[in-house]
Amino acid sequence: MMKEPSVAKPSIHQATIYFIQKGFEAKDAEQFFKEYSIRNWTGRKGILVKNWRAKALDWMWQRQRTRPYLRTKAKSIYR
Repeated sequence: MMKEPSVAKPSIHQATIYFIQKGFEAKDAEQFFKEYSIRNWTGRKGILVKNWRAKALDWMWQRQRTRPYLRTKAKSIYR
């Protein structure tokens, strides 16, 4: 019998705290959490998320790239 891989799923509270620490708002955390919950915590290629914080950083970076006004509002996420 093969063991099913574990998925690191944060609670909405954990995600919110993480996003606020990075200079984003709670609504950004809710959007991130909702998006990945709908996908059952899988990435774009269908692979299970092992590190949700890494996905969150990528999500934040993508938002800053497509919305320049977030760059001045949020802290640099790569300190």
